[in-house]
Amino acid sequence: MALLLSAGAIRSAGQDAIQDSIEESVAALQFEGRLTQVLVAEEMIVVQDIAGVEIRFNYDTDTEIRGPEIEIEALAGHSGARVRVTYGTHGDAYVATGIEILAERLPGDGLPREP
Repeated sequence: MALLLSAGAIRSAGQDAIQDSIEESVAALQFEGRLTQVLVAEEMIVVQDIAGVEIRFNYDTDTEIRGPEIEIEALAGHSGARVRVTYGTHGDAYVATGIEILAERLPGDGLPREP
């Protein structure tokens, strides 16, 4: 009977590894554009890409912020900043796992700018 439990544990561990791999693949999605809103109370940011598509991303205390601003609240005054969001999905919601503040590109990059 102990042998059967061991085989079941191995199968479960293998299934867990596959599930972890799937979750890592989903978390590797990225979206780049201009930050248009930081909704601190809702723990959400809104980013618009070059085509004008806006996506709302939820964030939490596990979301990694990379760049000169290290706290999400500090981004609230930086509407128009160029960002790259790494995210996954949870149901219908997009959940940011990382927000990277990018250096400005040269004129003509095509990304919408703040007037």
